[in-house]
This record gives sequence, C-alpha cells and structure tokens, in this order.
Amino acid sequence: MKSSWASVVKKDNPPSTQTSGTRAAAAVAAVAPVAHRDDIFTLKTKTTKTTKGRISPVAPAEPISEKQQSTATAASTASTATAASTATAATAVTPILYQCITPSANSRPSHKTLIRPGAPTVAPIFKNDSEKKEWDNKEYEENCKYSNEIHHQEMEKWSAENRWRAVPNMTSMTKEEEAAGFYKVYKSYITLDQERRIVERCPGFVPPSDYGYLVPWNSTQKPDTFWDFMGTLLYNRADELCRCRTVEDFEKVYNEAAQLQWLDWKWKILQEFPAKDALWTMSTKANMWPNMMSSSVSRMARPKDDMPPPPPPKYKVYGVNRGETGICSVKDIKTLGKKAPIRWHVSPTYLKNMKRFQFVYEENPNAAMYFDSDDDCFYERRPVFSDDD
Repeated sequence: MKSSWASVVKKDNPPSTQTSGTRAAAAVAAVAPVAHRDDIFTLKTKTTKTTKGRISPVAPAEPISEKQQSTATAASTASTATAASTATAATAVTPILYQCITPSANSRPSHKTLIRPGAPTVAPIFKNDSEKKEWDNKEYEENCKYSNEIHHQEMEKWSAENRWRAVPNMTSMTKEEEAAGFYKVYKSYITLDQERRIVERCPGFVPPSDYGYLVPWNSTQKPDTFWDFMGTLLYNRADELCRCRTVEDFEKVYNEAAQLQWLDWKWKILQEFPAKDALWTMSTKANMWPNMMSSSVSRMARPKDDMPPPPPPKYKVYGVNRGETGICSVKDIKTLGKKAPIRWHVSPTYLKNMKRFQFVYEENPNAAMYFDSDDDCFYERRPVFSDDD
C-alpha cells in the first residue's frame, strides 16, 4: 500500500509532548505575521530566544519624556501638512494639464496608418527571412503612401472649411525688400535632398522658404513653430485682426486660431506663446515684422534742425539701415492691460499678400566671441586697426 506524503512526514516526525515553554512560543508565532508563498518582500519579525523551554523576557521600552513627545507630535503635524499641500497642488495642476491636451471641435484631423484597398490579405511563402523582411517593408511603404494621400485630402478639406491654409513661400525679392533686410538663404545640397524626400512622402509638407529677414539679435527669441503660426494667422485672419481695437479683441482672435494650429493649444497660449508676447513681436518697438507700405530706408522720426537727435532704438538691425518697422503699435499696455488700444500700420490686403520667409537673428555686435560656421567653432572678436594707426 502506497503511503502519502503527509503520512510519511507524520511517521518521521512523531508529535512530541508540549511543555508550557513550547506552547508560549507557538502562541507568539501565531500572533506574528505570516509570510505568504508569493510575497516578494517578507517582513522579518523579532523573535525571542528560548532557553530550556523558557522565553527570555523582552526589555521594557524606555519612558518618553514630554519634550520628546511634543517634538514627535510637531514633526507628525508638519509631515501631514506637507502631504496635504502636495496633494492639493497635484489636484489643482492635474486637471489643467489634462485639459491642455484635449482637442477642440475644430482641431485638425490626425494622421492614421491605413491599409490600402487591394492589399494582400494572406502573405506568400518565403524562402528566407530576408525575403519576408523585404516584402513587409514594401507593403508598409505602400500603405504609408496611401495613408499620406488620404490625410492630405482630409487636411485640404479641413483647411478650406476653417479658412486655415498654408502661407505660400517667398520666391523672389525686390530691391526695396533687400534694402529692408531680406536676403537669399543658403541651403546645402543635403538640406535640399532632405526636403525633397519629405515632400515625396508627405504631399502637404511645405519646405522652409529660401529667403530670410534680419531681426535684432536682442529681440524676442522664438522657435520656428511660433513664426509659422504667426504667419498663418496674419495670412488667414487679416480682416479680423485689423478690426481689433484693443488687446482683448486680439486675444480672442489669437486664441481661436491657436485651436486650429495645436492640439495642446491651451498649454501653448498659457505657457509658451501667450497673446501678449505675440502682440509684442508685431509692434514697431520689437522691430521684427516687415512693413513695406512706407519707406523702407528709415522709419524713425526725423528731428528738426534745432532739436537734438533721438536716442538710438533699443532693438536695432545693424545689417541694414531700416529704422523701426512693425505691423502695429500698442499704447500703454502695462497700465491699461487688455483695454490698451491697438493701432494698425498695415491694411488687410497687405497681410493677405505677405509671403512666408525665415526669421534670421543677427549676431551680437558687442559680443567678445563670434561663431564661425565654416570652422564650426567660436573665435575671439579682436579690434580692427586701420593703416593710419
């Protein structure tokens, strides 16, 4: 007769007589927490050693003084308050971040990878892994090409419905524009090849313009994402912008356009690109946007003969002598706030005829170091001496 595992254990380890000491140890072990089989971390309990069936007594804890008790109570209260404040801050910040990534009703359609009609539903039998990989890559490229075409069609429909089309690139330059600060941007053959490849994959992609515009080195530094949005705003919302009379009116048009440009538009207008910063770049004091409706040589007020010359502008372009240019002027925005009046120096027709160009920041003429793009390093700027010295 086969014996079970439990019966073998009972035969090998017969029950022994329990004394009072062993019963006490068993009671202590029963009270201690039990370590489960699947526990990763096991709590080590402090057990007492038995000597001849007796349990050694545990030393009693030292009494806590009133000073130590008050210190512990204060520390516990401080940690509780810190945890509560942290939880409150997290509760206040989390909804804002969540709302910032919520798309609006007019958000641009998202790109989706689709399977083209007529694609094979069953893969053929391959001779080796390289042949299978080549077939998978070819199918993926064909599906991506079809997905890009569908996305381009959806974007064309969405742009027409929301009046949010891409700004055409600047393809030529007049002498007046060259005197105002425009110039031809050099593009290497590597850059041109990359742009060509992107246009082949994405039909709706518009490469950067071949022309740039000089802006002051100490003016507002913004990425190309911001300048593309501002150009699209001026091109598609020219009539609405020129009807704005106050900063509050401009913020309304600006925020509505931001919903079309970015998915996280709330975060953009609150943290990265507020409407006031955009309005500052358009002002004549910033000297960043071109204004070809007036003289392009100098737009500073010429003083009379009996008056001292005005101080030089803070944001000056040293490459050309164009003075201060801009699209609008804002009067006393620090005091009036959103009620500050806006004066437009251009017409809606001028904004609609603007072309897309690149903003090129000048180098700091007062810097001790300058960057040499040919050598890809910085050099010390040394004074230039003439032959008469």
